[in-house]
Amino acid sequence: MDPSAPVAAKQMLYWLSYLYFPVAGALVWWMVRRGTHRILASFFLLGLTVLAYARFVEPRILLVKSHEVEICGNGLPGTVKAAVVADFHYGIFPNAMPLERIVSRLNRLNPDLV
Repeated sequence: MDPSAPVAAKQMLYWLSYLYFPVAGALVWWMVRRGTHRILASFFLLGLTVLAYARFVEPRILLVKSHEVEICGNGLPGTVKAAVVADFHYGIFPNAMPLERIVSRLNRLNPDLV
């Protein structure tokens, strides 16, 4: 099997994802003007919108959650501020979440270790 085949498939899916916008517009126009099969078109539009959210919105959300964990026990002094970073969405298309944005957020949090 050609090793570039998975990359080519991912690139094709990447560029085909932009078809959401004209297809969604056409479905809305069809539901408003034509009126036939509105329920079927609504379900199709809903499914496409969920996929578009997963492709265009969710990878660009940067979440920060803070938790306090007692390491020493018994109230002993000393704290460590640690940052755990996961799921960069950094694959063959690095535009999902710019690495500079992640590093900038980490620098603002000022952790002792990452």
